[in-house]
Amino acid sequence: MNLVTKERFRLLFSRACGLVRKYGMLVIYKIQHKPYLFQVEYHVVDHCNLNCKACTHFSNISPETYRDIADFEKDIACLSSKVRIHEFRLMGGEPLLHPDIIKFLEIARKYLVHSKITLVSNCILLKKMPPEFWKAMRENNIILGPTFYPPMKKEFENIIRLIHENKVEIRYIHMADTFWARLNRKGTSNAAEAYKSCSDKICHHLRDGRLHLCPTACYVDYFNARFNADIPRDTGIDIEKASGDEIVKYVSTPKEACKYCTSKIKVLDWEQSKCIESEWDGEI
Repeated sequence: MNLVTKERFRLLFSRACGLVRKYGMLVIYKIQHKPYLFQVEYHVVDHCNLNCKACTHFSNISPETYRDIADFEKDIACLSSKVRIHEFRLMGGEPLLHPDIIKFLEIARKYLVHSKITLVSNCILLKKMPPEFWKAMRENNIILGPTFYPPMKKEFENIIRLIHENKVEIRYIHMADTFWARLNRKGTSNAAEAYKSCSDKICHHLRDGRLHLCPTACYVDYFNARFNADIPRDTGIDIEKASGDEIVKYVSTPKEACKYCTSKIKVLDWEQSKCIESEWDGEI
């Protein structure tokens, strides 16, 4: 056994022992034998304090929308009882816009004791966050995933220093110079081919008691409302009524909405959105 393997075994064994002491062996068995999802994402808010062209979450055209903490707890309690989640991502929009962001961190960790939890932020509000926020990040072992768009790149070193000073783990530093436009508003794509080539097909979104395939299919109702369009929105699967196996199967297969995305993605330099319908169009 090499050093890397030994260290990995030691960490896994230590983690398992800690869970056994806290919850008992039966819970460990149940956790390991639940159906598995690699990634689940949740919008703490739908809107944003940036205005990015071709936002795949449609946050630049979303109304001001704050998720209810009680609804979140109900949904995450239900979903975590049925599936094992490798990584859970709290995001938006911009999640730091929510006045109760600390409660979301605490509740996420309460139910996802075995998952990696990441807070994804554009960092604009990070310097204004109170000590209680940083304490909650540390105590709940939340990873910070900073995304630096061009307006914030000048603050890169200061933001990274701030995160380190508050002893919070950083992963997934994203320098967002480009955006991807992928809509096919005619709905003429081959759903299976679009699904196969889609990088977002593992980014399943939890919204209002239902789990959806991806952010575009989940939030396209904002696009439809803004431009009087009729792109099918993924209805998602009811996590309360479905079994864990049914949930995993649902988000692992193409949907009707996939016909409205194209495998020929158009790469755009980042810029402020003009909020016109065509800026989301991919190559057809």
